[in-house]
Amino acid sequence: MALRYECKYTETSVVLNNGVDELLAGTLTQIRLRNKQEEKSHRKNSLLTIDCIQVRRMKKYVYENI
Repeated sequence: MALRYECKYTETSVVLNNGVDELLAGTLTQIRLRNKQEEKSHRKNSLLTIDCIQVRRMKKYVYENI
């Protein structure tokens, strides 16, 4: 199933308290990394959108003032 969904497989045992802390810490780390990547991607897309808007405004200004 881990291969099918392209995720990590970790064996744990709540009864033996084996691997539970590592699983939770790893999951939290992965969530934080993904959030950082999404935030960077969002910023990049926002900057590209702002750049496109500025270019359009500059072109309009130039064409209007020729």
